[in-house]
Amino acid sequence: MKSILVLGASLLASTAIANPIQRRDDVTATEWTQEVVYETVTVTIESDLSSPTPESTTESASSSPSPTSDTQADQQNQPQQSSPSQSSPPPASSISSDYAQGLLDAHNNHRANHSAPPLTWSNELADTARQIAQSCVYAHNMNTNGGGYGQNIGAGAPRDQAPKMISGNMYNDEIGYYPGYGSEPNMDDFHHWGHFSQIVWKGTEKVGCETVYCPGGLANTGSNVSPWFMVCNYSPAGNMAGQYAANVQQPIGMATVNI
Repeated sequence: MKSILVLGASLLASTAIANPIQRRDDVTATEWTQEVVYETVTVTIESDLSSPTPESTTESASSSPSPTSDTQADQQNQPQQSSPSQSSPPPASSISSDYAQGLLDAHNNHRANHSAPPLTWSNELADTARQIAQSCVYAHNMNTNGGGYGQNIGAGAPRDQAPKMISGNMYNDEIGYYPGYGSEPNMDDFHHWGHFSQIVWKGTEKVGCETVYCPGGLANTGSNVSPWFMVCNYSPAGNMAGQYAANVQQPIGMATVNI
């Protein structure tokens, strides 16, 4: 059976009208999957577009779900909630096997190539990501726990492959599609580079992710998609209309990182 990986990136704009999920073309992916189906969603933001503070809009530890509320398979695969180190990103060979630290490493390796400061891990954003992933409905949800965060989502990659999804599928596979630096990009091909731009968004400071196995299947994906659902939330949010020139910087020529 052919395996499929599904990705989604959020686009924040002052006003937008779009089909909630728009299926895009297929792209050859990395060695552990055969096909990538890109999906993107446009979200209408009614409030001011200034970056929210995570304390007031997103991070609410008390609202995180109990680990016992999900399946046994998911309970056995919860991330470590220790505070990951925020030191300079390591080379690819030393990507941590710890879920949180590995994802932090995968982001920060690439952010350094775009003169963006390293992200720190947010347990609160991760708790919100867990709630969303546990719904087992493949769709963007940026309202849980007050909203205000950016979001990348993906399906089909097991938990231990989450850093590879960020580094390979969402960064390496997309950077070449970005239409230009130093100005506002043409949004026609957002579905090709929206994950990349959120990963390297200079104004983003924190990330929190969760990957959940959905034994009953993952809604909005095909039966040939392995039912693993990854959600990464970002604060302050990236992909903000009118702010690309200042936040998506030209790469400085660091060596390509492959995980």
